[in-house]
Amino acid sequence: MGADVTPARECIEAAIAAAAGRPMAWGRDDCCLWAAGIVRALTGSDPAAAWRGYRTPGGALRRLSRGGVPAALAEAARAQGWPEIDCVDAATGDLGAVVSPSRRPFQGAAVIRLDGWWVGREDGGVGFLPANAVTHAWRLPVCRP
Repeated sequence: MGADVTPARECIEAAIAAAAGRPMAWGRDDCCLWAAGIVRALTGSDPAAAWRGYRTPGGALRRLSRGGVPAALAEAARAQGWPEIDCVDAATGDLGAVVSPSRRPFQGAAVIRLDGWWVGREDGGVGFLPANAVTHAWRLPVCRP
C-alpha cells in the first residue's frame, strides 16, 4: 500500500496558489527556493540552506555549484540522504531537476512532483511539465510508496 500523499499534495497546492500571478523574486521565490520551501515544509530539511542569501541571478550563480541547478540539487540530495530514483517512479512531493541548456547559465530548474506532472516556479506563477521532461529525481522521506 502506498503512502498517504495528501499532506504533500496540500502543501504543493498551497505553494502553487501563493505563486499565482506573482513575479519570481531572486533569493526569495525563484525556481530553486520555491521547490526548496516545499521540501522544507514536507521534511523539515532545507536542501537550499547553502544557497540562501543571494538577491540577483549573479548571486545565485555564485552560490550554486559549477554544474548549475541540477548539480546543486544532486549535491543537496546526497547530503540529505535522499536516493536518486527513476523519474517515472517519482511520487507526489518528490524533488526533480530539469536539465535545459536553454536555461544557461543555470542549466536547468528545480521542480516538484504533483500527481502525473512536475511543477516548477516561473515568472507569474508556476509551470507544469510532463513526466518525461525531468532528467533527475530524488525520493523524499515523506514520499515513500
